[in-house]
Amino acid sequence: MIQRIAFTFLTKFSGAVLNFTIVILLSQVLGADGKGVSSLILSTIAVFAIVSDFVGGPTLVYLVPRYALKALLLPAYVWTLLVAVLFLFILNTWEIVPVNYVGHVIALSVVNAVAATHLNVLLGQERSKLFNVAGLVQSFSTVGALVALFFINDYRQIDAYLLALYTGFGLSAAITTLGVYLKKAHHQLQVGALKEMIRLGVSNQLAMVAQFLSYRIGFYFLEQIKDTRSVGIYSNAVSIAEAIWLTGHAISTILYARIANNTDAKVSGEMTVRLARLNTLLTLSLVIPVACLPDSFFTYLFGKDFTGVSHLIHLLLPGILIFNLTMICSNYFAGTGRYLINTLGSGIGLVVTLISSYWLIPLEGTAGAAIAATASYTATTLFTVIYFVKSTPHTFNELLPKLSDIQAAWRMLNLGGK
Repeated sequence: MIQRIAFTFLTKFSGAVLNFTIVILLSQVLGADGKGVSSLILSTIAVFAIVSDFVGGPTLVYLVPRYALKALLLPAYVWTLLVAVLFLFILNTWEIVPVNYVGHVIALSVVNAVAATHLNVLLGQERSKLFNVAGLVQSFSTVGALVALFFINDYRQIDAYLLALYTGFGLSAAITTLGVYLKKAHHQLQVGALKEMIRLGVSNQLAMVAQFLSYRIGFYFLEQIKDTRSVGIYSNAVSIAEAIWLTGHAISTILYARIANNTDAKVSGEMTVRLARLNTLLTLSLVIPVACLPDSFFTYLFGKDFTGVSHLIHLLLPGILIFNLTMICSNYFAGTGRYLINTLGSGIGLVVTLISSYWLIPLEGTAGAAIAATASYTATTLFTVIYFVKSTPHTFNELLPKLSDIQAAWRMLNLGGK
C-alpha cells in the first residue's frame, strides 16, 4: 500500500505542479480580472461534476467491487445528460458565468463528467496506475495547449483557456474510456444496482455539494459583493493553500479504495489511524515553509495585481492544517458505505461558511472569505473526528503524530537515501 500511496503522491504532485503552472499563466497573462472569470468558469464546471456524481461518482469506487460494471455505467451517462439540460437552463436564467461562455461550460462539463465516471471505475478496480496517469495527462496537455495558445499563437484571451480545457478533458476522457471498455463492459440496466447507486450517490454527493460550496461559495460572494478582481486574488491564495492537501489527497485516494475492498472493520480503523498521523506530519511539513513565503514572492509569481495573497494564505493555513484529519477520517466512512456522516459534517461546514461569509465578506472582503473558510474547515473536522472516535475503539490522541512516527519517517528517509 505504501508503494501505491507513493506513486499516487508523485503523480498528484506532478499534476499539482502543472495545475499551479496554469494558475501562474492565467494570472500573468490575463491579470486578476481574467483569473477571476476563469475561476468562476472552472468552479461552475466543478459544481456540474458534483451534481452529475449523484448517480455514480465516487460511490462507484464502493460499488464496482460489488456489482457488474455493465449495470453501473448506463445510469451514470443518462444522468449526466439530464444534468446538462438542467444546467443549461440555470446558466441561461442566472448570469453565473458570462453568457457567451455558457455553451462551452456545458460541453466541457459533460466531457469532464464522463472522464470522472471512468476514473472512479478504475479506482474501484484498484487500477491506480492508469487512474493516476489519466489525471497527469489531463494536466500536462492543458498546460501544453495553454502555453501554445498564449505564447506561440499569441492568443491571450479567456477563450484560449477554454480551448486548453477541451484538450485536457478530452484526452483524459479518451484514455479512461479505453481503460474501462478494454474490460468489455456492456450497457445493461440492473434494478438493484441502480437503486444502490441512487441511495449511496445521494448520500455521498450531498456531502460533496456541501463541502464544495464551503470551499468555493466565497468566490461567488466576492463576485457579487466586490468584483472579479477580488475573486482572482482570493482564488490564487486558495490554490496555494489547498496545494498543501496534496499528501492528503494521495493518501485518502488509496485508503478509500482499500477500505471499500476490505471487510475487516478493525483493520480499516487501524489503517485510518496510522495514515491520519502520517498525513498530519506531512501536512505540517508543508504548512511551515508556505507560511514563511513573503508577499513579494507571490507578486513576482502572479503579477502586480496580486498584492495581499500572503496575508490571505496565513488566514487559510490553520484551517488547511486542521482539515487534514477530515480528509482521512471521511474516507474511512465513505469506504465503509457510511456517507451520511460525511454529509452531516460537510453540512455543518457549509452553514458556518454561509453565516461567516454573509457577515465577514462585506466587512473584510477577501480576508473575510479566508476567515470564513478556516471556520468552516474547523467545524467540519470537529464533527468528523468526534464521530470517528465515538464509532471506533480509537481515541483522539491516536490520530495525532507521536515521536515514534517521526522516527519511523526519518528511518524511511535514511533508507531511501541509501
